[in-house]
Amino acid sequence: MLHVFIINSFSGYGYSSDYIREELKKKENLNCLVFNSEYAGHEAVIAQQIYGFFPDERIRFYICGGSGTFRNVIQNLYESSRVEFAEIPFGINNDFLHVFGDESHKFLNLDSMIRGQHIACDLIKSEECIAHNAISAGYDALAGRFVHRIKYSKSLGKITNHIVGIFAAMLPNSIRANVTFNGKTYNGKFSEIVVAKGCKLGGMMNITNNAKLNDGLVTVALLKHRNKFAFFRAITAMAKGDADRVNKYWIIEKTDSVRITCQKAINFSADGELLKTDVMDISVEKGRIKYIVPEDLGGLY
Repeated sequence: MLHVFIINSFSGYGYSSDYIREELKKKENLNCLVFNSEYAGHEAVIAQQIYGFFPDERIRFYICGGSGTFRNVIQNLYESSRVEFAEIPFGINNDFLHVFGDESHKFLNLDSMIRGQHIACDLIKSEECIAHNAISAGYDALAGRFVHRIKYSKSLGKITNHIVGIFAAMLPNSIRANVTFNGKTYNGKFSEIVVAKGCKLGGMMNITNNAKLNDGLVTVALLKHRNKFAFFRAITAMAKGDADRVNKYWIIEKTDSVRITCQKAINFSADGELLKTDVMDISVEKGRIKYIVPEDLGGLY
């Protein structure tokens, strides 16, 4: 097997590249390659090139960055039977790893990840995009626009998700849409629409506490548009995981497919990567990707 490490040079932690390279020097008989991305989206280009250069090789990609970096690498390779994907959390956000609770830190252990095995993991898919953790629109996508504008600016330094989130929450963020799932349609103005495979969004919103890797289902979370006071209470309840208050403000259900129809093209966020469309038909690709978990992972996922 060929082990390929792709490091996002623009991810949240600048030490990641040197750390990984130094650790890999210590590994004897490990058939590996290491690359640093040189521009936004370069990680996807590197992965496709390596995949083409080694047509007869099983490849394990270690994607060292955030949720968007991981999504960018898997988007064109997830259908291949000879590729596995390992997520090394060096990004500002690696929301999907919250599924593993107190064991999520084990994904930083390179030895354990190299010795780890793959498990089948679902994928969220639409005609426009794929996502590993979530597709969302509204408040979260608005915050994502600000993150995209600042994340490569060294002059501004690191801006936390909480600061960006608070700023975005002060701006108008409602969208008019019809959202259909489980035989029901919800229509009107929404402040947030989330379709999540994982359990957390934006590093703070707790979408669900029972996300499963390969059950063929996603969690839909809808927040109807209200005044700012109610909006902040709803977001705070979600951040705190206050079930009673969440149920007061949010519509939350499990489903296997969702259709979102908007009055006009709006920004959607697919694991932090933005796209614009007015219709989104989302389904679940059950067990589609080979997802590497650490050797010493103890829970049943």
